[in-house]
Amino acid sequence: MKYSKLLRWFLVVPGMAFGQEVLQTFDASLDSSYWAYEHVGSSTQTFTNLSLANDVIKQGTGSMKVDYAIQGTESWGGYANIMHGAPGTELFDFSPYTHLKVWYYNASAQTLPSTTHIRVLLKDMSNVGEADRLIANIGQAEFWYSHFFILDSQPGWNELVLPLQDVGGQSDQGVWLPGWAGQAGNSALDLDAIKAWKIEWSIDGSVYNAANPQASGISNGTIYFDQLQLTGHAFPVINYFDTAASENPSPAGTGTSAISVTDNTTEFFETASAQFDWKVDATESFGGFTSLTYGDNASFLPDMRGNTHMTLRYNNFLASSIPGNVVFRIQLHEYSEGDNAEEVWVYQESAILDGPAGWNKLVIPLEDRGPGAFPNAEGFSNPGWSGVAGNSKLDFDKIKKYEIVFSAAQQGTVSTGGILFDNLELYGKRQTDFEAPAAVQGVSGVPETTEKFNLVIWQDVPNESGERYTVYASQEPITDVAASGVEVIADGVVENTQTFVHYLYNPLQDKAVTYYYAVSASDKIGNVGEAGIGSTGVSNTAKGRPTISLSVPASVTIDGDLSEWYGSGITPFVFNQSTSHVGLGAFNNDDDYNATMFMAIDNEYFYFAVEAIDDVHSYDIAGNWYEDDAIEMFFGLYDGRPGPPHLARLRGAKPDYALQFRYDGLINADNANRVIYNRDSTNYYFEGFGADYVIETKIRLSDITFGDDAPFVPVNGTRIPLDFTIHDSDAANVRDGIMSLSEINNDNSWSSPRNWTYVWIGDRDTPVGIDETPSGTPTEYNLSQNYPNPFNPTTKIKYSLRTTGQVKIELFNTIGQRVRTLVDEVKPAGIHTLDVAVNNLPTGIYFYRIHAGDFKQTKKMLLIK
Repeated sequence: MKYSKLLRWFLVVPGMAFGQEVLQTFDASLDSSYWAYEHVGSSTQTFTNLSLANDVIKQGTGSMKVDYAIQGTESWGGYANIMHGAPGTELFDFSPYTHLKVWYYNASAQTLPSTTHIRVLLKDMSNVGEADRLIANIGQAEFWYSHFFILDSQPGWNELVLPLQDVGGQSDQGVWLPGWAGQAGNSALDLDAIKAWKIEWSIDGSVYNAANPQASGISNGTIYFDQLQLTGHAFPVINYFDTAASENPSPAGTGTSAISVTDNTTEFFETASAQFDWKVDATESFGGFTSLTYGDNASFLPDMRGNTHMTLRYNNFLASSIPGNVVFRIQLHEYSEGDNAEEVWVYQESAILDGPAGWNKLVIPLEDRGPGAFPNAEGFSNPGWSGVAGNSKLDFDKIKKYEIVFSAAQQGTVSTGGILFDNLELYGKRQTDFEAPAAVQGVSGVPETTEKFNLVIWQDVPNESGERYTVYASQEPITDVAASGVEVIADGVVENTQTFVHYLYNPLQDKAVTYYYAVSASDKIGNVGEAGIGSTGVSNTAKGRPTISLSVPASVTIDGDLSEWYGSGITPFVFNQSTSHVGLGAFNNDDDYNATMFMAIDNEYFYFAVEAIDDVHSYDIAGNWYEDDAIEMFFGLYDGRPGPPHLARLRGAKPDYALQFRYDGLINADNANRVIYNRDSTNYYFEGFGADYVIETKIRLSDITFGDDAPFVPVNGTRIPLDFTIHDSDAANVRDGIMSLSEINNDNSWSSPRNWTYVWIGDRDTPVGIDETPSGTPTEYNLSQNYPNPFNPTTKIKYSLRTTGQVKIELFNTIGQRVRTLVDEVKPAGIHTLDVAVNNLPTGIYFYRIHAGDFKQTKKMLLIK
């Protein structure tokens, strides 16, 4: 398996092994329908006589002998040819190859030296309608010619090699379109639309006799042909499967499943094929599998964006021992969102492992069937079994690995079989355009006041296929989707969907809101069109949602007694069947499962407390933890605005996390399943009381972050991405259902933050500012003029405090209405700077007022948009 970076990218490199497809071996009796004979009509002495020979052979048991006589009866000369055409309306596809080759033995040189040459002709019917692609209509094809002066050579085997390329003129290094015959088409050589090919003997006009055409010169000779074949790789080869024994791919499988890979000289291409002797031990409820993964994390496979398919030659020499039980899959491992965001896209063929022995070609469409779809043979889907959800599209230029999988459906079975593979390579040319889609039309919103969401609506962009849509929202009219205050609420929405549900939330209390929307389209290449902007705002009510409190209960103790939480005034999250999203399974009623959840945070710890009322509390150490009663928490320690949501859990400046609150401990799934606390830890409490259970913990923030994750400082108004998957189990190793905070978590929040929702820290909907570290101790109170002023949309306010104490800074409009509380907390003595963002306020004059102890002062600011 010549699997190297160099070979991945080559098209034709002298000295490298070539792929091949034999068109005719000439080992058996010549099929009279294989070659159609044609000659210039003015000659009665022109002929080609074909016969099967066994005395002059290059390879195999026979060759084709051609005795010819070519008479120049026209001013331009004369010709005879033999043609092989595709049956019916079929076309030959030469596009995977770089050369056409045939061995020849010039047994008797032509009798008129230097007058007759060999032409190899290709008949391109790409511009003929499918119903008319018949041999009878061959004159409608484009006739592409090549020229070889070989008929004067001495006896002996030589190879005629025709590069399959347009060279623009008479040559033996390719073909050209002289226009002598056939009909004009697109003037492009379409190798995937060859209706026929010819070998032609052509004599030039030097032997023409106008006075007596029948006396015109005749050139005679005898030539043998053997092993007519297509060779070379016009597209990058993913794997040659020539040296399987020296490869060491990564194996995986269930139970005792295994794959043995050995070299086999029963090759289809090049020197060998790979023999896969496979066994699938289906030990799981879904069945079982065995697989090998090829590739590495160091480099990408060839860019597949310009190809329509992959092809794989296979020979199913030993059919599956249990017919219908095992399917064949190829899985692409895509890394468009980074090395920590492996997407797994699956193609499935259900029949080949039950088929007979013999070489066949599997044609695999490089089509993106999207996320969630069950695999089939129409392309690749991301079903969500492994990897992450990604960006909802298959980025064919970001593939680093591929996996060969044998998958059985029936649990408890053991299936075996054997198959040969040769040459997994790209195939077909895909039209790639770089023109952005047109602006999206018909953008509007419809309020749903009962459930408190807006339905965003738009029209699909015409004349596009496979495009995706990005949806933007703002509480101010949108003029530019890149402007401050505009956030991405959805991206990767597939074509023909044309709607998105924008759920509306606000910290703690319901709030009247007005949103404006815009939608842009991006095509399969990634070109982004101009956003279509809705003309009017959509008014509705944002639903009040609990937050992560900045006020930690003063007497909190990690002991399972949650009385301090219930008396703290913190609004809890409540989960039950009647009001929460059920993403998997079913719950009988609210008594089947309900939970009350509290969260708080300070600069050092995150606090978490849950009281679950459950009809059955289940835990089995021998099973999977997610089949027990457990809670997964997915969250990001950063402000998620303006978006879009991360496509995978990321590290660095905006890190994402998955914590598992389990009976056996608190696990950080992203940090190599690190156990933060076990059940004996002072700061972790998980205890079942009969059917019910309680979780209580405080987690040092520095114990959550790892690697290059940015440290997190909670700020009032920060809106973090967050979701829960609450697993309910009423019997050992059986998951009955899940609840979640997110309305779109259908057991998929583990795979991507795009399936999460969000909550706020504190009681505000936007961060009002981060105080600088106090510098010095001023001798008086002071409120400075904001800077810049006028401003849009942010400004700074500096104030001085002589002593530590309660500080309140509020923002008022011109009629005295308070529109924002900027600070309301105890501040230490010193000089502070407040960053103020007022994205959602209209242009106008505002007043800001400080009240600290006995000190009060008011100043004016001007917001201009």
